[in-house]
Parts: sequence; C-alpha cells; structure tokens
Amino acid sequence: MSTNIIVNNAIPKTLPNIFKNFDSKSDVGKILYENYNHNTFKKQEPTYKNNVIDYKLHYHQNQTVLINNILQKYKPMAISLKQLTKYDDLTNHAKNESFKEKMLIDSANFIREQLIIRISLKIKDFQNLPYKITSNKHLFKVYKSYYSILENFRKFPKLKTIKDNEKFLNNTQNILSDLNLVNLFNLIIGGLEISNLKYMSKNKLDVWINELLRARISRRLMIEEHISLSQRLSKKSNQNTAKQDVNIEILGDMFQPCIIKSYIREITDNLTERMGKDFKLKGKHVPKVLIDGAKDLEIYFLPIHLRFMLNEILRNSFEATLNNGPEGDDNNINITLIKNRTSVILRVSDRGGGISLNVKQPTITSFGKTEETALECLKSLSLIKNVTVKEIIGNTSLQTLQFDSNLTSNINKKLNIQLKKSIDLSENKGISVDDTSFEKPLLNMLTRESRFKLGIGLALCKVYAEYWNGSMELYSLDGYGTDVVLTLGDLVYYGNKLSLDRV
Repeated sequence: MSTNIIVNNAIPKTLPNIFKNFDSKSDVGKILYENYNHNTFKKQEPTYKNNVIDYKLHYHQNQTVLINNILQKYKPMAISLKQLTKYDDLTNHAKNESFKEKMLIDSANFIREQLIIRISLKIKDFQNLPYKITSNKHLFKVYKSYYSILENFRKFPKLKTIKDNEKFLNNTQNILSDLNLVNLFNLIIGGLEISNLKYMSKNKLDVWINELLRARISRRLMIEEHISLSQRLSKKSNQNTAKQDVNIEILGDMFQPCIIKSYIREITDNLTERMGKDFKLKGKHVPKVLIDGAKDLEIYFLPIHLRFMLNEILRNSFEATLNNGPEGDDNNINITLIKNRTSVILRVSDRGGGISLNVKQPTITSFGKTEETALECLKSLSLIKNVTVKEIIGNTSLQTLQFDSNLTSNINKKLNIQLKKSIDLSENKGISVDDTSFEKPLLNMLTRESRFKLGIGLALCKVYAEYWNGSMELYSLDGYGTDVVLTLGDLVYYGNKLSLDRV
C-alpha cells in the first residue's frame, strides 16, 4: 500500500494484517510492526482497575467522548493566581463552618471540571499528531496516562458533601502519586527521539513540549491548592490567631517567601561538595560564588521551581568554570540581584570559556538536540526515570505493573514509606521538605550525581521562567565566559492576570 493515510476503522489489529495491508519495509508498515508488541496492538488490562476505567486502547475510539460530551459543551476557564486561591481566601475570613464546607465542595467541583476540560484538550492535541509520533513508546505512555486521568475524573461524581471531598482527595492523590510522576521524563525522552528521527522540527518540538509542560504546571497548581485548602481546614489551622503574611493570604500557602541569597548558598554548598570531589583529583579548585546588588532580596515563589532553576544555571557555570576556566581568583562566579516593580532579575556571570562559535546557541535552551548530545541526555534521563519508578513501585518492573492492575492499589503504601525517606534525604542535602510534595521528578534531577549530564536543564529553566512571566537569556563570549540572565515575574504584581497555562 503506497499511501500513508490510515483510516480509523482500517487499522490492523493483528500482526498478519499488518503484513497484509502494509509493506513491512515502508514507513507506515515499519512503525506498525515495531509497535505491535508494546503499544496499541497488544491487548492490555486497565491500569486503574479499582476505579473501573473502561480503557479503550486505540486513541481514535474516545473522540466521541472528547468532542461530543466535553469539548463541545465546556470551555476551559482562564483564571488568575488570586482567583485560584479565592476559596482559600473566603474560608480564611469566614466563621461559619457550613459556609467553609460549601466553599471546599465548590472548590473541588471547580477543580474537577477544569481538569476534565484541560486534559481533554491535550488528549485531542495528541490525537491530531501524525501516527509515527504518537506511536513512540514514551509519548504513548504519556497519552495513556492522560487518558487514564481523564477517565478517572470524568467518572468521579459531582461532589456534594465533605465525605465526597475526602474521596476526591484520595482519588486525586492516588493519580498524582503513581506512574504519572514519570510523565515528565517520558515526554522529554520521547521528544528527543522524534526530533532526532526528524519526525518533528526542533522549533515545533520546543513549542509543543512547552505547551504540555505549562499545562502540566497549571493542573498541578490547581490540585495542590485544593489539597492545601482541604488539609488546612481539616486541621482547623484557620483558628490560629497569629497574623498571616498578607502575600500568602493573596497567593495561597503553596507559595513561600524565598530569600534568594539563602537558596544560592544552599545550592552552592551542595555543588561544591559534589563537584569538588570529582575535580580535586584533577587539581581543580571549585569556584567561589560572589553575590552583589540587592543581597537581601526576598520573593514569593514556588520553592521547588526556584531551586531547580538556580541549581541548573549554577551547575552549568560550575561545570564550565572547572573544565575551561582560569585558576585562582579569576574563576569566581558573580551573581547580581536586581528588583523592580514587576520582576526580579538574576544575572549569573562565569569565566568558563563561553559557548563555542561552532555550537548553535539556541540548542542550549532547546529540547531538540544534536544526535550526540541527545544520546547523552537519554542515558541520564533514563537513569533518573528508573530511580523515580523504583521509588514508586520498588523492584517491580514497569511492564509488569502496566499489565497487573492489582499492584496499583499498593503503590501509595510504598509511596508513604519512600516519601519519608525522601524527606530525610532532602533534609540532609539542604532541600526544603515542602519541595518533595510538589514535583518528585525535579527533586531527583536536583540530587543527581555530577557525572549525569541532563542536557535539557536549561530548556526546562526557560519553560519555568516563561511560565512565571519571566525569561531566561544567555549572552556568551567564546573563549571568555557566559552571562545567564534569569527574570522572574513578581507573583503579587501578576496576581490578577488571567491565563490558561501561564501565570
């Protein structure tokens, strides 16, 4: 068959039909054959057996549900940070317990509805991609995860009581705590693979991954805010008469006051300890980090995102300086802190030799890499992903878990044990305990050994900076050094800005 168009109802479901309808040497036939065993052509059991999800294997089969039942009836609502925390604000100032309960139930129903709509849009985006892209085994796992999340929330009934909210929290935490945690790795690994196969240009890949990651952050922020509200009301901490910081009242307690200097010192100490051992044998001395400008600068931010961005930028500066920088006092890394009405600016300057003129600078902050760089990235990401998976399911293989739904009910028990271990580990490494609750994959990236070259660290930093109404720019002089300018929007200033997948 010469055409590359596959009619929905004509997709071969068995290996003989693949050979019958497609030449095994053609592009389409090869894709179908390669994916026969691990993707859409092998019968699988539902992953979420306890939630009675009727998992339809091929992604064309749920278009009716998406388009007729969801996307034609509902639209995603653009919200601001202050609107996101409105239920939080109302319950803080209310004395009537029944009113607080009503606000909590309204919050849960709002979150449920918005999650259904938003995840549906991303599933539809997947369905509109060429089959050779969605058949990538890593991207297909992301798709299956999205579909499982959709079915889970879609089949959860509208909340009416506080007990319903408890079930909703249980359900939500189960979803966020299982293998959905590795979606970040699967998305980036799959993106690297399709980019190197020339299935998608680097520019389009950046736009696509950027959109998916921004949507992911927004969804998790909504969920975390509701979980935080529920936990606080259940503990009745609102009865505390101590005056609360006005900015936390505005933004919610997910966001914390962050003293930039303290974060820089913690990260510097960790990098010095990790990299110092490796480079001491080579006779290299770890550079000092000097801070000038607004040294006592404090901002309200999501701690894990701030920590990740600073860590990746400083890690790159340390590495470049140790490998290519001068000896002595000339190898210092200088950080300048600036605050204005709308944003915070950090400039990190190093003497690490800069970026070679032979290297295309945009690729440094892109998810699309050269073949050689991509291979190194894939190795590191796969190792970190495997560590994350083992923390979730122990020594059980990912494939076994995928087809044995009985194991999923035990995931949270193991997670509770692993979370305690992670918290102990985090305290020893100078990482905030609060960070562990929001983004476990980022935590594992932060604590990776110095020999693991992530490759997409700055690309992720750029996504997070732009999400928070900021930017990240590189200015390099070959043979001398590099300046990285990180701009972060003031969350209080942008608190009323309406947006879907960007603050």
